[in-house]
Amino acid sequence: MLNFITALIRPENLEIILQSITDTIKCDWRWYTVGDLKVNSSIINKIHPNQIIMYAPEKHDHYLDCGNTPRNIALDSIKDGWVYILDDDTVLHPNFFNCFTRGIKYYPGSAGYTFFCAYPDGTIRNIPPQHSYNHIDTGCFIFRREVIGNTRFDVNNRNAESSFYKEIYCKYSPYIIHITDVGAYLNFLKIPQDILDFQK
Repeated sequence: MLNFITALIRPENLEIILQSITDTIKCDWRWYTVGDLKVNSSIINKIHPNQIIMYAPEKHDHYLDCGNTPRNIALDSIKDGWVYILDDDTVLHPNFFNCFTRGIKYYPGSAGYTFFCAYPDGTIRNIPPQHSYNHIDTGCFIFRREVIGNTRFDVNNRNAESSFYKEIYCKYSPYIIHITDVGAYLNFLKIPQDILDFQK
């Protein structure tokens, strides 16, 4: 089971994010879309049977939080399978599922996998994430739920994804495998023209 978590402040991106999931994923999956009421009080529309809609409380500092409270709420609800943080400005690359299944095939006992990601301008983030804690993005790694354990995103730290990754990596580094391929497009949905191109 693949569990996707999207902390949502851009509900207009839901359809395109979903398209990247359904076009790419060929196994059981769930999609936790967690609304941030501090930023956007609009109701999240249910657009797929596998979508689980949740809402974060209003009482948190959005500037520091950066989606960490919504991510943690979803993590508290996920009990098994794999966990991938799919931000609401990111879409899966067509290679995502191949990266994941390649890891499962050749490294079945792994705790998680990291992979490269691409930016809208075509630049590839090609530094293995385990060598760059301070520059990791949630779109560059996927972990088994059981290895995440009680690790959560620090709601008072704008760079919480780095500390989240580092805490897990330091415990399971021999079992976290880097796949040398692109798994996601980062910041893709911040640029209107890229949204239009993706829909063609």
